[in-house]
Amino acid sequence: MLYTCSYDSTLYYNLLCLQPATFFATPTNETDHLVLLKFKESIADDPYGILSSWNDSIHFCNWYGVTCGRRHGRVTTLVLEGHNLHGTITPYIGNLTFLRAINLQNNVIYGEIPKEAGHLFRLQHLYLSNNTLGGEIPTSLTNCSELRVMALASNKLIGKIPMELGSMTKLLAFVVARNTLTGGIPPSLGNLSLLVNFSVAYNNLEGNIPGSIGHLKSLSFFGVAVNKLNGMVPSSLYNLSFISTIDFVFNQLSGALPANIGLTLHNLKLFFIGQNEFFGPIPSSLSNASKLQILDLGGNNFVGSVPTNLGYLLDLEHLRLSYNNLGRDLDFLASLGNCSKMESLTFQGNQFEGVLPNSIGNLSTQLNRLEFGSNQISGMIPAALQNLINLTKLIMDENLFIGVIPTYFGKFQKMQGLYLSGNKLSGQIPSSIGNLTQLVELYLSQNNLEGSIPPTIGNCQSLQKLDVSKNYLGGVISLQVFSLFSLSLLLNLSCNSFSGELPVEVGNLKNIYSLDISENNLSGEIPITIGNILNLEELHLQGNSFEGIIPSSMAYLKGLELLDVSRNNLSGFIPKGLEKLLFLKYLNILFNDIEGPLPIVGVFKNIDATSLIGNNKLCGGIPQLQLPKCPKVTKSRKPLASRTIITIVCVQQIIHCDLKPSNILLDSEMIAHVSNFGLARLLTSTDDSSQKCTSTIGLKGSISYVAPEYGMGGEASTEGDLYNYGVLVLEMFTGKMPTNDMFKDGLNLHNFVKMTLPKRLAQVVDPMLLPREVELGVATGVKMATEKDDNDNEIEVEETNNIEDSRHVDADMQKCLLSILNKCFP
Repeated sequence: MLYTCSYDSTLYYNLLCLQPATFFATPTNETDHLVLLKFKESIADDPYGILSSWNDSIHFCNWYGVTCGRRHGRVTTLVLEGHNLHGTITPYIGNLTFLRAINLQNNVIYGEIPKEAGHLFRLQHLYLSNNTLGGEIPTSLTNCSELRVMALASNKLIGKIPMELGSMTKLLAFVVARNTLTGGIPPSLGNLSLLVNFSVAYNNLEGNIPGSIGHLKSLSFFGVAVNKLNGMVPSSLYNLSFISTIDFVFNQLSGALPANIGLTLHNLKLFFIGQNEFFGPIPSSLSNASKLQILDLGGNNFVGSVPTNLGYLLDLEHLRLSYNNLGRDLDFLASLGNCSKMESLTFQGNQFEGVLPNSIGNLSTQLNRLEFGSNQISGMIPAALQNLINLTKLIMDENLFIGVIPTYFGKFQKMQGLYLSGNKLSGQIPSSIGNLTQLVELYLSQNNLEGSIPPTIGNCQSLQKLDVSKNYLGGVISLQVFSLFSLSLLLNLSCNSFSGELPVEVGNLKNIYSLDISENNLSGEIPITIGNILNLEELHLQGNSFEGIIPSSMAYLKGLELLDVSRNNLSGFIPKGLEKLLFLKYLNILFNDIEGPLPIVGVFKNIDATSLIGNNKLCGGIPQLQLPKCPKVTKSRKPLASRTIITIVCVQQIIHCDLKPSNILLDSEMIAHVSNFGLARLLTSTDDSSQKCTSTIGLKGSISYVAPEYGMGGEASTEGDLYNYGVLVLEMFTGKMPTNDMFKDGLNLHNFVKMTLPKRLAQVVDPMLLPREVELGVATGVKMATEKDDNDNEIEVEETNNIEDSRHVDADMQKCLLSILNKCFP
């Protein structure tokens, strides 16, 4: 539609006359001025103030990013690249009829490309890449017959490539990679005889590559990677002698490579055809493509031997032959020693066999990536490999290597990934592995390694993944493993013969994602510090000899998805809070001695998400499990202190002499009963030599529970039982045994509690007896302080930074707890 108007001197009238998507019969530079103002209005955010100069203080031809022609004073270029501008492209842009170049790349321009841009009949360069533009490519752009470059990559464009593209006969570059375009490559593409660059990678294009591609005699770059293209590649493409880059990766393209490909594509530098369905042999003529820098043939169905003349490719930097059906000899390695620029060589996942030749050591010292895993290569690891001192990644897993891991591996000080799994390596892990301070991933699983993990592993402070599973490693797990604070993805020690206890230092691995120590000979209790590994998602502890309870601290692992503690000797109840782990998808407690009620929410409500067999004392749970009903527990209304009293009804009073937790049993109604009367005495009014024995050989009780006078030969008394009972109560409420390692140098459970009351009540009481919010409120910074015990002896005790811990405790609870604990002291 044609709009005309006469131009008044007033700005107001000019704004009225300006129309989007119009062509002016008698345009002036004032038109351009108004269009630029409209463009500025369409920018919602200008964080760097780039458009602040766009005002009446200077002529618009001097505004930032604007260039005008000298003769007519009209806008010819608009360049505002990389200024983080947020906004849309105004449809008034179509009135800048002298515009030859627009560059708005690397901003946050959204909305659609206005169809009015098709009126820019002088436009030669359109750069809109790296924005968030949506909608379809306007067909009207094909009216811009002077256009040389259309760069729209890395946006959110949809729809098809316009068929009318073939009419833009002056087009040199069509770049629309990294969008969401669909449909096929239009055959009209063959009309663009001057086209040099065709880039449509990372879209959803499908169908065949049209045969008309062979008409593009000037084509240098042809990139269609990561689409859904299929069928045979037209043979005419392999005759484009000017082409330097072909990128087909991640499609379903097929066919055999022409035998003379290296002769016809003699300018080829980058040849990416990986992850397709090409077949047949690798043509030996590729050695004639002497400019080749990258040759990627991986992930296809190539067969036969690798040509032994690839060493003529003196500029070759990257050679990828992985995941084909190539083999079987490794003779091609000898010629590759001539490729002095080579940085990566990968041929894993094929059918190569035999001994790794010494020629491997003649490869370029610039080589940083060498991958030949998943073959059938055998023999010992050759000493020549040590020449490749700049390796950062060495993958040789899933082969048939024997012998020991060479100590010279410690020379690879730039190594970041070392993969030796799935071989027949034996001997010990060399201590020189600790020299690899940049190592990120270490895989040694499925070998015949023995001995222990060397302490030098602690030097690998960049390590994120460590897998030594399925070997014959043994002994105590090196504490240095748990000093690797960088371990964030994987620690797998499973299927070995590690013994001893799992150290509390395991809690240092606060950031690890997966921890697997299953199928070993570990014993003792699962340390409560396991609850410190807050990022843990998978925990495998099965197949050991762990005993005691499942730590309640596991309820802190809010991101836990899998927990397997099956086939251990665990007992006690399901930890409270485990049912609240929202992401827990699988729980396996098979063949333990877990007892008590089973929750019915969280992971426990899904019968397929839990494995419970072999825990015969469980009750409750969802009906599908068919577990017995839990006995009803009658809640006592008596104060807490009253409920902890143990009453012995007897005709004659008894002195037990050995009250301690292991001698107190609970029945189904949770009523406590005293057991084990092996040291008991009957209290009589007559002189009884058995009661007044003064010998210290027959100590009346257990160490740390026994009354002090018993240790000096004193006679058994009810006061001694009362002392036992006081220790028992303190242990119940503090969670600390009187034999705890912290009690030394004059500090015992009694004076530890007495000195902390009343101000630090929350510090001394077992956190499991407090509400979660109280527990979180307790200070965690601990230092040693000197205090005096009851006999004025100076002793060291733990002191937290938060002196007034008891302020977090509810007043009624504080009163109740203090009334109980204070009764434990005379």
